[in-house]
Amino acid sequence: MKGLARLAAVSAAAACAVYTILYLYRWEWHRAIVAGIFLLVAEVALATAAVLARLGALERRVTDAVTAERSPAAEPPPAVFDRVREAAPPPRPPFAWLASTDRFGVFLPILLGAGVLASAAAWAVESVARATAHPTLERRLAFRLATFAPPAGGLLGRPAAGPAITIRRPAGRWWWWVVGVLAVTGAGYGIDELSDATQSRADLPRPGVQTVIELELHGELAGAVPTRVATSLWHSCTGSLRQHIPEPAVTELGGSRLQLVVGVDLGIHTVRKLHGCLEDAALDRVQAAVVTLRTDPGPR
Repeated sequence: MKGLARLAAVSAAAACAVYTILYLYRWEWHRAIVAGIFLLVAEVALATAAVLARLGALERRVTDAVTAERSPAAEPPPAVFDRVREAAPPPRPPFAWLASTDRFGVFLPILLGAGVLASAAAWAVESVARATAHPTLERRLAFRLATFAPPAGGLLGRPAAGPAITIRRPAGRWWWWVVGVLAVTGAGYGIDELSDATQSRADLPRPGVQTVIELELHGELAGAVPTRVATSLWHSCTGSLRQHIPEPAVTELGGSRLQLVVGVDLGIHTVRKLHGCLEDAALDRVQAAVVTLRTDPGPR
């Protein structure tokens, strides 16, 4: 079940990444942002699943260590146990107040009979406990720290010598190198083409050519005031292009379809930006679909 959920998350992340790149290529910024948000959510879910899996594995190791420490015949690793004993604080002398130079601090408890009896009883209990007690807490700590102990040979040490194993490399693996070179070359070419497609470029308009755009509007305001809606969409998109584009001649074709005629050639890059912006424009209760976008010979 976990593998199926992880596969679904990976598939969702891959699909969101593809759509993000596709929307960026089409200059549909709002849709690219939405796809990017879903991609971020999928990445966070995958990262959280990986962290939880690592924490679960660590918890299982600690649980195994605790189970081993409760076994009466189990002994912690000597190296870890000795290290814990070395790091233990120095023992404090019992009845440290007896070493005080203040005479009143020494004689005042002695004058009290209850103090004498209590001190003698405490001293006896401490002596018996010191003679019979075993380092149980240190033993438990050594068991738990053994889980995090480095390998026997150290992080950079060589492992213990084992039987020599001869590894036979199968012949005919040279084509892996060819596939790798082709994959790297294709990835580099794709990244270069994507960067060229998503960057602004200067267009060379052709003289004597006009641009014709046919729109189909959808929404509550599409049928009421289509010309005003089309003009608002046009101004919204041309304002984001940051270049001077003449006003189009708007003609209603019936229903919610309109034709916009611009008297100049807009160029390849500007046409792609305008196409994506018109279909992705964020106007209240209005959405547009570009039916046709072509260039025709201009009027003479």
